[in-house]
Amino acid sequence: MVKVLQQDEGTNKMKEIAAAIQVGAWAYLKRQFRTIGMILVPVGAVVFLTSVAISKPNGDSALSFVSAGLYRTIS
Repeated sequence: MVKVLQQDEGTNKMKEIAAAIQVGAWAYLKRQFRTIGMILVPVGAVVFLTSVAISKPNGDSALSFVSAGLYRTIS
């Protein structure tokens, strides 16, 4: 990795293109995280409410669901 980082970054045009790609990638990731959050929170609440009402009062199923969603998002 050090060898790669020591290499020349390229021409000014290449740097502009790389910067534009980075901006687009961050915009895409932010949108993905927002979308996953909008889905994960309500579904996690439903899982929590149904698991508490049906099987056990501690909500382990909901916690497992939300943590799995978060870990998948991070990876």
